[in-house]
Amino acid sequence: MQVKDPLNVWTQMYIDLEDPDLLAKELPDNYRKYFKADEDRPEMMKYFDAIMAEFGASLLQRMMDFRIKGGKVVGTYCAHIPNDLIYAAGALPIGLCSASTTFAQMGEQFMPVNTCPLVKASLGARLTHSCPYAASADLLIGETSCDAKTKAWPIMQEEADMFVLQLPNRKTAEDFAKFKAELYKMIEALEELTGNQITAESLAEAIHYLNEQKKAIHRMWSYRKRDQIPISGKDCLIVQQCAAYVTPLQYIDLVNRLCDELDQRIVEGRTLTTKDTPRIMLSGSPIGLQAWHINSIIEACGGMVVAEETCGSLRLYERLVAEEGASLDEMLDAITAKYFGGIHCACFTPNPGRIEDLRRLRQDYKVDGLIDIHLKFCQIFDVEHYFIEKEMTKDGLPCIGLEVDYGDDASGQLLTRLEAFLEMIA
Repeated sequence: MQVKDPLNVWTQMYIDLEDPDLLAKELPDNYRKYFKADEDRPEMMKYFDAIMAEFGASLLQRMMDFRIKGGKVVGTYCAHIPNDLIYAAGALPIGLCSASTTFAQMGEQFMPVNTCPLVKASLGARLTHSCPYAASADLLIGETSCDAKTKAWPIMQEEADMFVLQLPNRKTAEDFAKFKAELYKMIEALEELTGNQITAESLAEAIHYLNEQKKAIHRMWSYRKRDQIPISGKDCLIVQQCAAYVTPLQYIDLVNRLCDELDQRIVEGRTLTTKDTPRIMLSGSPIGLQAWHINSIIEACGGMVVAEETCGSLRLYERLVAEEGASLDEMLDAITAKYFGGIHCACFTPNPGRIEDLRRLRQDYKVDGLIDIHLKFCQIFDVEHYFIEKEMTKDGLPCIGLEVDYGDDASGQLLTRLEAFLEMIA
């Protein structure tokens, strides 16, 4: 979908921001800086460029049209929240991680300065009525994946309707049962919101719908496992981000058309890597589009990001929901297996699954070095880096830990450390 006047759609849904065009102007500048300046990008990337140039105006228009027709919009804050249930209820899910320096600064009205910027941004975006996505959601769904979020959500609930999923921090059989029980509570909240019943039929359709979306992303990822890679890590990052802005069916079509072009580039021998290109995997905190400059530095210095063990990439899209279940209860078992058992966030202790994932991904993507990123004041990922570095060093995989904040640029200490790391493994 192409929006004729994206800034108009954007500003229509703002409420209190002094300069409502601020964020919409900021993104295209960064996009040109980090992405569009690259040479030899696939032609199909022009469609994803157009989506990003609108800065999500397609989604805003879709939200407006959906609500005019009586539909309900549900904002979510975590990869553990299953969109399958939201679609099954006839609602429209939107992701609300709010990875913005502007929103994080606004959030300091409600949370201490030395709080994770993701959590501050989530509050700032909604409680200052500054983000159209958050302001337009009929229901917000969060989770208790860390202490900062656990304390932030009651502040959010003073103004916004919100369902908080109580996320266990271990993965015993009892914890799986607790998560499944939370899904039943989430169903009740969604049915009350929409007036629609979630049935086995509607849930099976939603599960299949989103599995097909994931399979399209898997196809794109398959090219990153090759010795000769026809698409950059930066372009893969933006393709993944665009999943939030168009319908799953539109997205599946666009990604498969991109992959058809990548097949042709392979036939023609067009590659962005050589046998000596350092292959890098990113892991760690959910940093959203703030990862742009990190990918940009790595690839400008001659490396290639081949995988991201993060909440916006492999953690979210790698595992499918099993489609064999016939009853609603059986389908909830499958959803629990994927969204609880299959996501190895640092919120879990112990967390051997994350180490196992990193080892498997290292082999699948032929990784030469791991960059483990944590947001400033994100204690769970910061502390878990101890185990990540220990185990990866034991395996002989070079590993570096990076602390980043929203608004960090591609210069100074960050640039120096990444350049030195790439030189070490080249």
